[in-house]
Amino acid sequence: MNRHESLRGLSRDHHHALVLARTLLRVKADPPADPARFIAEIRTQWFAEVSPHFSVEERELLPLSDCASQELREHAQRIRSEHAQLRGLLEGLGTDDLADHSAQLGELLEAHVRFEERTWFPTLEAALDPPTLAGLSRRLQLIPESLITGFHRDEDGVWVAELDCTHTQHVRHAPPFSLAPWVTEAAGRAAHVGTPLRCQLCRMPRLPPCATSYRQSPEYDETTIPAGLLRSHHLRAGAWGQIQVLEGSVQYVLEDEGDLTLVLRPGVMGIVAPARPHHIALGPGARVCIHFCRCAALE
Repeated sequence: MNRHESLRGLSRDHHHALVLARTLLRVKADPPADPARFIAEIRTQWFAEVSPHFSVEERELLPLSDCASQELREHAQRIRSEHAQLRGLLEGLGTDDLADHSAQLGELLEAHVRFEERTWFPTLEAALDPPTLAGLSRRLQLIPESLITGFHRDEDGVWVAELDCTHTQHVRHAPPFSLAPWVTEAAGRAAHVGTPLRCQLCRMPRLPPCATSYRQSPEYDETTIPAGLLRSHHLRAGAWGQIQVLEGSVQYVLEDEGDLTLVLRPGVMGIVAPARPHHIALGPGARVCIHFCRCAALE
């Protein structure tokens, strides 16, 4: 199949997922001698290969599908549902009834991969314009890349790269801990404009282009923040959130990304996807409000 260049990496991931699915499907006919070790190996392979693939799809491709045709919106709903089912089946994989549970996980994983490869990806490729497809080539990886658009110094005189994703990133030449001698010279900085830089903040979910705000919370500080926001919670299906920091800093923890912790400040909006477990923690003097969004196409 002639896959677009930007999606070829995800298609290669599908090969590894199919190998894993077939390993699971063989359990009934050829039970492992050490079930506990087998399960541990399956989990290791899952979190190394399948889990990052799911994260990239959920962050980059599902929001685009949410704002496209009815067919693609239905594809997105199926993908989200099956991702949740597959995670649940992996979580429930144990030595009791291993053959049956392995077969369920293997069958769904194989069918899921076939659907993505034969139906979802081709439909998405046909729907997206060339610039959008080309832009995905830098984003379809666990830590996306953004292009440097300029530089400025912060209040401490440290150089900060300005990125086309709207985020910023400090670039330090501080041997032996970080080496970037080029940042100390004007010519070096100019030469790096237009080059890619990995952006950790871009690991956050991406708000669908068609999402609009329908409700805003009050402003909260350390004394008024609802306790529910400080412990694990998630938004309902179809609801998106924007965490706006008005003052200070807020830690935004993505629990299903290995408790990935991102620091939000004024001007750095935190994006919350539907059904994703997360929580926040306010720094001293922080003020924050939450914007709730939805896609009109999904109403």
